[in-house]
This record gives sequence, C-alpha cells and structure tokens, in this order.
Amino acid sequence: MKLFKKIKSFFNHNRIEELRSFYGSYNNSYKNSCHERDYGYIFGYPVRITPSQYYEMYMRNSIAHRIVNTLPDAIWTRPPIVTDREVDENRDSEFFIKFNEAQDKLKIFFNLRRLDILTGIGHFGVLLIGIGDGKEFNQPVQGKYNLDKITFLMPFSSKDISISKYDDDVYSPRFGLPIEYILTVSSDSSDFVHNFGRGANQVLYNVHYTRLIHVSENNLDNNTIGQPKLQPIFNRLLDYEKVMGGSAEVYYLNGRGGLHFNIKDEYAQTTLGHDTMEQIRNEVHKSLYSMSDRVLITQGVEAKEINFSVADPEKIIDSILTSISVGSEIPKRILTGSEAGHLASTQDENTYWTNVDERRKNHCEYGILRLLIDRFIELGVLPYVDDYNVIWDNLTSSTEKENVENAQKRIQTLFTYANSPDLKAYVDPRYVVTEMLGMEFNDEYEKMLDENLDRENEQLIKEAIKDDKEE
Repeated sequence: MKLFKKIKSFFNHNRIEELRSFYGSYNNSYKNSCHERDYGYIFGYPVRITPSQYYEMYMRNSIAHRIVNTLPDAIWTRPPIVTDREVDENRDSEFFIKFNEAQDKLKIFFNLRRLDILTGIGHFGVLLIGIGDGKEFNQPVQGKYNLDKITFLMPFSSKDISISKYDDDVYSPRFGLPIEYILTVSSDSSDFVHNFGRGANQVLYNVHYTRLIHVSENNLDNNTIGQPKLQPIFNRLLDYEKVMGGSAEVYYLNGRGGLHFNIKDEYAQTTLGHDTMEQIRNEVHKSLYSMSDRVLITQGVEAKEINFSVADPEKIIDSILTSISVGSEIPKRILTGSEAGHLASTQDENTYWTNVDERRKNHCEYGILRLLIDRFIELGVLPYVDDYNVIWDNLTSSTEKENVENAQKRIQTLFTYANSPDLKAYVDPRYVVTEMLGMEFNDEYEKMLDENLDRENEQLIKEAIKDDKEE
C-alpha cells in the first residue's frame, strides 16, 4: 500500500505535467485576444514544459547543453578557499583541516558543480547527504556525527524529485517549505530509462529535509521553485532544432539533385510495361543512394540532371543564436566559442564576467556552498566557528594582447610619475601604486622609496643652505 502511494504521488507529479504539456488549454501567453490566434499552437511550441522535456533538451541540444554548463564550469573549475582565518594562517586552523578532509573524501566541489548543473536544468535540485545513522531516509537526523559517518553526496534534478509534504504551520520558521521529498534513485542511465521505462533498477525513497539541501535559482514568487535556465529560450531552441534539422534534411534530399528521364519515341511508356519501369526505378534508387555504385545504365531513356537550390540557413541560425544569447545573458562569442568579432564583443564579455562574479558570490556561495557547510556544522562534521570566509579567485577575461597593453600603460604611468617632480610633491606614491595601478605596495619597495625620499630631502636641504650662503 505504501509503495502504491509513492508511485501514485510520483506519477501525479511528473506524468500529469507531461499530459498537460500536450493537451493543455490554448488560452496561453501566445494567444492574441484580438485575432484569436494561438501562436504557441501555430508554431508548435508546448503549452507547458515538463522537467523531462527540459532534461531531454539539455541532453540532446548542443546549445542548451552549452547554456546550462557555461556558468557552473566557469565558477566551479576554480573553487574557493574555505577558512575561518586569514589565508596564510590556514595550516593551524582545525576548521580548515576538517573541511579539506571532507573535500578529499566527498569531492564536495565536484558534486556541487553537478548539483549546480542539475538545478539549472529544472526548477530546483537537491543534494542528498548520506548519513550512516542506521535510520530510514524519511526519519529526521538527530545527534552529532563525524566525517566517517558521512558516506556520500548525491545530486538530483527536479525530474527525479517530487515534494510530498510541505510545512503548513504558519508559526513555523519553515512555513511553506518542503518537509518530505520523494526521490527516484536509479542505477541506469537516462537513455536506458527513456527507452525501456522504469524497472527494477529504479527505487523511490521518502527523504526528510534534514538529509538534503534544497537549491533553486531565479526564484520569483516561490521560495522553493525557481526558473529553469532553458525556460525563457525554450521556443528559440525548438526553432534552432527546426532550422538545423530541416536544413540537413533538405540538403540530404536535394543535395545530389534530381534526374529527369526523357523516354525516346521508339520506347514510349506505353510499350515499356510494369516490369521495365520497376527496373528503371531500382536502377535510379541504386545510383542515387549507393555509396559504391554511382553509374546509371539506361536504354531508350535520356537522363538529365536537375539541380535544386538549397537555401543557406546561416542568417536564420545567426538570428536565432542572437535571441538565445539575449535570453541566456551569455555573449554569442562565448556561447558559440567563436573568436570572430572579438573587439566588438569586448564590452559584452566584460559584462559576462561581472555576472559570473556576482553569481558565484550570491548564488553559488550563499545559495549552495554555505548551505552545505552550515549543515555540516549542524551535524558536527565540521567544528563550530563564529564565522568563516569563502575566498574566491580573481576572475579575468583578458587576452594576452590586453595584458600586454595594460602592462605598457602601467609602465608609462610610472615613468610619467617618476619624471614629474610636481606630481611627486603632491601625490603620494603609495596612492599611485595601489589605487591608480591596482598593484601591491610591498615592504621592499616602501623601504627603497623611503631611502629615495631621504636622499631627495637631504639634497633639497643642501640646495637651500647653498642658496642662503650665496644670498
């Protein structure tokens, strides 16, 4: 009976949404009230998009795959340093040591990257924390556990998640948030499940919220459900599939051209008979589609080639990619990996890296990493500290040419400053180095600067004394 309820709950969450996707009402956002035209229906766009459709688009569409992976790859390939002290004091920090032990055992950043990607595919994602406390998944976690009791980290996308119970207590700090989930754990690949259905290798588990962390992004009116990255551009991705697939099919059918057969008068069609016509058709098919035999033998028939014009889809594809780039907030040059038009896209690229920096701080740190660290502190896996720091590496999108140009500008600035007594008299060299040039003012340079200033002051005093004597 319990198994039946689990299956029923999961079926209602996923399969009903798929049915609504195809048989939903035509009164959607594409309907023009003046002309009663349902543009979504006319263009073949789904009324509702299910988690399975998002996942399928991600798995099989190269642009969708690129959009979902680009930001997580840019962020998690350079993971941060997590410490409760300054970076140069990490070796003596118990918190730092324990976190790195957890990283070595559980591959934290690797699994958080997977979680980030799966969250972006659907409306949300969860990271299941394996805790060896001897209890079922649907039981809340109680007590303290060391790292030895944490057995695994397993990310899930919303395709394999159903929220079965919410907190409806208006006085609870978790009001409106999930209490229990139903997770589908599969040992098979998604292709196997798609082709052969749910089998013995898929198991449903009720999981209490204390055994996982819940992640969502771009939330608007819901604290639990976010917006999939592919949602604003899903229609354009379908257009991309239409143009790419349609162009390939048209070229496949018309790339070799056609044949026009002119039957001579003495071999009129009325005298050829059915068997002869069938033989001609077989010869034509063999000639057109065989890779080894491109010779067509005819008798009494003159064959002429027909050249079909195949439209170039490049402009249409470029227009679609531009729209996708706008919707995904990823510059087209980065989206396609093209170096063309680099100078024209420099500003867009700088904006992109600014967005990456903001996302890793606002979402990846506070929306993913700190949730896991706080849960580990709560469980006793990490020692309690008043505060800890997440230190990210500096992001840069500068090319080698830009680095050389920046270095030349810095050298020119230093040269101008060094040869301008008036500037040195009114502008502190420390300000020039740190604020104007963005460089570090080290102790050796400061010592050398003080010695130079002492020599200059001594020289000024000597000149002043000399002037007084002359007067």
